[in-house]
Amino acid sequence: MLTTAALFDPTGLPEELKKLLDAEYPWEILALLDRFTAAVPADVAGDVHPTAVLSGSVFVASGAKVGPHALIEGPAWLGPGAEVGHGAYLRGGVVLAPKAKVGHATEVKRSLLLPGAAAPHFNYVGDS
Repeated sequence: MLTTAALFDPTGLPEELKKLLDAEYPWEILALLDRFTAAVPADVAGDVHPTAVLSGSVFVASGAKVGPHALIEGPAWLGPGAEVGHGAYLRGGVVLAPKAKVGHATEVKRSLLLPGAAAPHFNYVGDS
């Protein structure tokens, strides 16, 4: 059976996110994701459009961007260079690693997007 280490490369992950890949099997990442996001501090250092709505604990790192009319319901953690597009919806338990992108009108729930990952426009990503 494939292990998490065989499937995912932790290169480029900030130290605080590397522990999310400590699970033996990929489906066990969700439990680690739940624990990580439960402790997310609300802090906005990045660029959040004035029409975007952030509720709950949402961390937006410096260099991250949240586009117009996006809705982020925490807990959520957006790393440096992460982008959330126009009208996107992030709902609980979401981690966007550095330079991960969520496109226009895309919904993401309880998921980890690794560095450089992209969920382009009009997508749904859940429990991933």
